[in-house]
Amino acid sequence: MVGYTSMHRIGASAPWRLVRPPLSGATVKAQWATLGAFDFISVVEAPDEKTMARVSLELGSRGTGRYETLAAIPVDELIASL
Repeated sequence: MVGYTSMHRIGASAPWRLVRPPLSGATVKAQWATLGAFDFISVVEAPDEKTMARVSLELGSRGTGRYETLAAIPVDELIASL
């Protein structure tokens, strides 16, 4: 899932905090701040496509960001399936 997460700062002297929304059955495995089309890229793992679809709908319905979901297959599994 490529998308954006909000950064919050409480008071001028407080450090920035990354706020991740709850993901209903999915977990964030890695996250990067990027310069380009997206502010953040998150690698999110879900047990199946239906769970990931639910997470995408939950996040997208907030209207606070743009999201793109990409299914990934480990290269070894792809080669084995050929």
